[in-house]
Amino acid sequence: MFAFDMVESVKSVFEGWEDPVGYRTEFAFQFSSNEALDDVYRQLTTLGYDGFLEPRDTPWGERYAIIKDPDNNLISLVA
Repeated sequence: MFAFDMVESVKSVFEGWEDPVGYRTEFAFQFSSNEALDDVYRQLTTLGYDGFLEPRDTPWGERYAIIKDPDNNLISLVA
């Protein structure tokens, strides 16, 4: 899945939104289940990747989490 969001949508998900500096790209990966998302998030943070947003359920019915890659780009995990 490759998704584009309006800033207003992103602000509704990120607590304490700050305008980005530098790169303004976020990639999203779709998972088949909440359990698969939680497992990948746990694996990545165990390997030392920064968990920017822990897995949570959204008001629109998705499971959502964010990891930072080594360049500090945001990588969304969605189920």
